Amino acid sequence: FPEDAEPHYYIGVILRETGRPEDADRAFRSALRRDQTLVPSLVALADLKVQMENGAIRPGVAQLYHRARSLDSEQVRAGFMAGLPMFRAGSANDARAHWEKVANGLDEDDPRQAMLTALISAAEAETENQPG
Repeated sequence: FPEDAEPHYYIGVILRETGRPEDADRAFRSALRRDQTLVPSLVALADLKVQMENGAIRPGVAQLYHRARSLDSEQVRAGFMAGLPMFRAGSANDARAHWEKVANGLDEDDPRQAMLTALISAAEAETENQPG
């Protein structure tokens, strides 16, 4: 079914895993043209772009993460990634406020709460270890 988005997403996963990031990019985008709400494709495309940009999160990529999180509140990591550019740009308070919104609604014993805390700690440690 050429109009189905999921096969294009899975093709993208295979292409990414076989070292063909540009082709994977096209496949993930193809999936999103068919279904703009396919959260796995939004996250996979964003993750691929971060990988291709050596860890940089461009504004369009942050938007992909934000959209994934807005479509699926279970996407805690995507919510974290959407706020990371603010943190890296020196807007730590804005980033923390964003991450607080991501954490809202998670129980203290929810493993995603611990994951979010660990991601924030890693971002803070990364900033502290930078020269300057």
